[in-house]
Amino acid sequence: MTTADLSDAHGDALQVALPLFRDFGKRVAFSGPTSTMKAHEDNALVKQALSEPGAGRVPRKSSKTGAGPRDVPVRFGEVEWRPGEWLAADRDGVVAAKRPCPRGEPG
Repeated sequence: MTTADLSDAHGDALQVALPLFRDFGKRVAFSGPTSTMKAHEDNALVKQALSEPGAGRVPRKSSKTGAGPRDVPVRFGEVEWRPGEWLAADRDGVVAAKRPCPRGEPG
C-alpha cells in the first residue's frame, strides 16, 4: 500500500512529513518502527545504533562526539517522530503513525 493510499485510508491517524526527503539508496519504499536520537552533527550514537539489529529502522550519518539523548521525541518535517511508532516512506512521501495498521503499514 502506498503512502498516498495510507493517507486516503487512515487520514487523521497519520502525520504527513513535508517533502524534505530524497532517495539516496536502492530501496525507494520501506516501513518500520522509528528510533530517534538528538545528535546534532554527531555520529557516535548513530554508529552504536547501526551495530544493533535494524528491525526496519533507517539512521543517517553525521560526526563523532557521542553527545545527545537517544529514543526521545524529535520534530522535523512538521512531524513529531516518537520512538517505537511507525513510519512508511515511498515515492509519494513519508508518513508516521502511532502503530502499524493492517498490511504492516502505519495506521
